[in-house]
Amino acid sequence: MEIVRKFLSQVLTAEDANHLLPLLVKLGATSLSDLQFLDVEADLANVLPPIKRRKLAAALGNTACLSTVLFQNRVNICEPFPTFICERTNRFEKQNVSIMNALKNHPFKNILISEAEKPIMDKKIHRLLVKVACSHLIDCFGKYPPPEYQLAMAKSIVTTFKYRSCRGGNGYELYYSPGSSKGFLTNRFREIYRQYPAEQKKYRPRSNKMNKK
Repeated sequence: MEIVRKFLSQVLTAEDANHLLPLLVKLGATSLSDLQFLDVEADLANVLPPIKRRKLAAALGNTACLSTVLFQNRVNICEPFPTFICERTNRFEKQNVSIMNALKNHPFKNILISEAEKPIMDKKIHRLLVKVACSHLIDCFGKYPPPEYQLAMAKSIVTTFKYRSCRGGNGYELYYSPGSSKGFLTNRFREIYRQYPAEQKKYRPRSNKMNKK
């Protein structure tokens, strides 16, 4: 509820926000994604005056406002979110890599899609988009997703969100550039691989290998 409290405090007075929170709990609106389904006029008719209801409704419809609150809460940014998309037996899902599949069950799906469709995307939200894409590939294909699936995800991102495409090359090289070890996806996977325990690493430092001989 803390992130909901922060959002309300940007729109309403502290007194109004504190008065509203217990009702939101009763309504089941305990997250920003829940608030987006709130019928402000009907649900809060007896709690807030008309002007404040319209002000809150306008803020809930403003993706930028929601994004600001969301990304000020660093705990929520850093926590990994399971994608729950790929079942090991679902060959169709595995063979059809898609950024929309990756976002399908993500709690911040609407915010990510809205920002990705803009010509200039917020850097923090873009980093989260890349994290979601990489996590989805790992969920589907294991700890070291094959290059062809990383390439497929890069292509999916730039075809789904046209402003994410680069002008040069094939348009997807900013995310994955075959043979160059560059790109947003590549860099993110590099960060992930560094965090793996030694026994899970695909490639180990040469010094470690020599010590074992």
